[in-house]
Amino acid sequence: MTITINGETTDKYLERLSVKNLLKQLELSSSLTIVELNKVALKKKDHSETFITDGDIIEIVQIAAGG
Repeated sequence: MTITINGETTDKYLERLSVKNLLKQLELSSSLTIVELNKVALKKKDHSETFITDGDIIEIVQIAAGG
């Protein structure tokens, strides 16, 4: 399947996967990220039940503390 993550198109994901599993494969913490799927922000509780399909556009923002 071909998807776009933060503006970069990739076809390396061959299987259906949830947003939670995508974050895990990208080695990102679900608790420290905001995910938008096709211009709709997802709640963290929905990450495991929301599946990515061919053509989806995903934007991932990591939250960082600082001062």
